[in-house]
Amino acid sequence: MRDQNYISDEQYEEALKDDVYSRIQQVNIEYAEENPNSYFVDAVIDQVVQDLVEKKGYTDTQAYKAIYNSGLTIESTQDMAIQQVCDEEVNNPDNYSTAAKYSFSYRLTVEKKDGTMKNYSDQTMISYYSAASPDYSLNFSSQEEAQAAIDAYKAEIMESGDTIPEGGESVVFTLQPQAAVTIIDQYTGDVKAIVGGRGDKTGSRTLNRATDTSRQPGSTFKVLAAYAPALDTAGMTLATVQDDAPFSYSNGTSLRNYDDSYRGFTTIRYAITKSINVVTVKTLADISPQTGYDYLKNFGFTTLKEEDIVESLALGGITQGVTNLELTGAYATIADGGTYIKPRFYNRILDHNGNVLIDNSPETHTVLKESTAYLLTSAMEDVVNVGTGGAVNFGNMPIAGKTGTTTKNRDVLFAGFTPYYTCTVWCGYDDNSPQEGALTANPKTLWKNIMGRLHENLEYKEFTRPEGIVTADVCKKSGKLAVEGLCDMDPRGSMVETELFAAGTVPNEYCDHHVSATICTASGMLANEFCPEENRQSGIYIVGGSPDTDDGPYLLSDSLSQENYCTIHTAASVIPEIPEINLPSDNNKKPDKNDKNDKNDNDRDDSEQDRNDQEPEEPEEPEPPENDTEEPEPPENDIGENTP
Repeated sequence: MRDQNYISDEQYEEALKDDVYSRIQQVNIEYAEENPNSYFVDAVIDQVVQDLVEKKGYTDTQAYKAIYNSGLTIESTQDMAIQQVCDEEVNNPDNYSTAAKYSFSYRLTVEKKDGTMKNYSDQTMISYYSAASPDYSLNFSSQEEAQAAIDAYKAEIMESGDTIPEGGESVVFTLQPQAAVTIIDQYTGDVKAIVGGRGDKTGSRTLNRATDTSRQPGSTFKVLAAYAPALDTAGMTLATVQDDAPFSYSNGTSLRNYDDSYRGFTTIRYAITKSINVVTVKTLADISPQTGYDYLKNFGFTTLKEEDIVESLALGGITQGVTNLELTGAYATIADGGTYIKPRFYNRILDHNGNVLIDNSPETHTVLKESTAYLLTSAMEDVVNVGTGGAVNFGNMPIAGKTGTTTKNRDVLFAGFTPYYTCTVWCGYDDNSPQEGALTANPKTLWKNIMGRLHENLEYKEFTRPEGIVTADVCKKSGKLAVEGLCDMDPRGSMVETELFAAGTVPNEYCDHHVSATICTASGMLANEFCPEENRQSGIYIVGGSPDTDDGPYLLSDSLSQENYCTIHTAASVIPEIPEINLPSDNNKKPDKNDKNDKNDNDRDDSEQDRNDQEPEEPEEPEPPENDTEEPEPPENDIGENTP
């Protein structure tokens, strides 16, 4: 401006001395408007701007001007009926297990006595108090209590002579814990509804927790990062077992299950159903974190970092987190048979003359084989029917999905789908505060009530079963073909189950984790043929497992599995000792005249035997060749001297 003669040198110097940045608030506040845009409209604008820039070469300024001033027609994918249901349920206090709390966004500008300006915010407030109280939180039981905290903070930081200029203070109260919802039609990628927050929306372009906020996905990542690639390309099946036992990451950090229990040999299906951490991490370690990471990128996640390529990726422990929108898109991929469709908020943009400016056709690519998607869907149906997600079941439609919970319940989620829609619900505090256990029910309650209402008048459907899905009876403790008399005779009950497989992946080996053994109670070792009946105890045992698990009481010890037999009962212990007999000495016996004849007879017998040995034997009939196409014979799996 000085160079163009708009200001003098004196004005230029005065402007340079002005500390502009000390008067700028840390974060812009969008103040309330009479008719603020909905979260969905905000998301449409974001996607349209991005597409105008990337596909049409607009600048950001040109894109916004085109939206607001050029008479464009944007055909959105929103279903207003679905949106209304989502808004009503998210803002219904009965869907939350505890009374609401209140947090706030606070901005304060103070003019000091010397004329300088100093800025404060909710973040400086947290820093101020957390020095003395590390767990200090801005979540209060009422709005009045929150305001009282603001007033107390203001009284402590302001000094004599300080003033607050006009417009220098603002506060926006927010209900807590917060929520986000996304619903997608998995067959088109159309986003039907989103909710970016709980409570009144006070302005346009405010924080949208469905599209803008990245949070930790927790156990919802187990299916996507570990089990999807394991089944799709790593040769595993829903029957594959891992030993659920005390375990540590490769860096030495110990890993525990959420319930602090270990189940021993556990199938992938059951691990998905009960959300078992150890089995998940072992599975990812077997297929490699890199493989899991590559699949996640293919599922459409854009927030992942290279440093996320570690074993904890399986449990959703990532650097930045993911958006609710992208997590829903990933689960919609499974719901659509393995085809990813990029979520879209609009179908077309028309100019003011009705000409198509952008045809937003679906962007798709294949992530999973159709059979893999169906197998994962089947396992996630168990999550709802008999597992951790039972609370979402509204009763009149098949549901598949996965719960997610992070450390100290900071994030709780449910991501799932029906044959019609895919929906993800997230709940948590905006400041990432821990949640009490009762609050973990919130996303499941919201999911059930939203999706239940949406399906009230929809025709019942089953998930479509693709060609190439077969069944086989397997043992749950080995993941291999079950052996009659062993797997069905486990002391805890039959371990035989009928499992689904992609054609060509049915196991061709028999269970090697169950054995039958007879123990001698006197020695604690395998019984042998000399152990008396009263000391013989027969049973079915597990081999190869870990002692500190549910399999522990049923393990055959390593020493016994190496066929160490009873040393108490032997031949010597059952055959009586023969007494010693003293015979007269023959040293002085007179030779008998028949001794020579006896010798000759013996010589003749030996010669005849030699001739017999030299006669050729009759050749044996050759054995017929084995038929390799026959089903494998089940093994005996017997150890030691067994009774029927």
